[in-house]
Amino acid sequence: MMQNNSFAQSDTDPKAYRTEKAVIIYAGGGVSYFIGKVGTPSGFDADVKKIHPIGTLRLMWHPGHLLHAGIETGWVRFYSYSIDNNGKKGTTEINATPILLVFSMPVSSRFHVFAGTGIYLMRSILDYETKVTSKGYNLGWMLAASYLQPISKKFGLAYEFKWLNASGTNDRVLSAQVQIMWKL
Repeated sequence: MMQNNSFAQSDTDPKAYRTEKAVIIYAGGGVSYFIGKVGTPSGFDADVKKIHPIGTLRLMWHPGHLLHAGIETGWVRFYSYSIDNNGKKGTTEINATPILLVFSMPVSSRFHVFAGTGIYLMRSILDYETKVTSKGYNLGWMLAASYLQPISKKFGLAYEFKWLNASGTNDRVLSAQVQIMWKL
């Protein structure tokens, strides 16, 4: 007999990798670290910041089988830097909002892996004597691994490590996040 709570299944249960039909919302944030090449202008001494906050909102459908599907969005700052050119200060930041089709699969009752692909809505802001904002999009992907800690039948915490990659610009981050899970 399948248990009512997919968060509380035991690893010894032969159906431990099966989940009940449900829609699960993940919402949370954490910290990210940029691991790509920073596009600083040549000839300037830039103060580069690679560590920034990150946020995630994910909606997953668990159809009662091993493969789950959903969508994910959020916000990430890939990197930022500031310069001082003979008293003229300037800053640049590269941000993105991913919109990804995501698939997940339980490896055990509490450990899940995620993979997704889609677009990154990119935004770069240059503030040097005047402010210039440019927008574009990149194709990209993400990979994540998550440990699930149940709190109740409807709520849990997910501790997640994630790699986000905007392929067109080679902007990529590793992140550690804590997310609240809500089973609808």
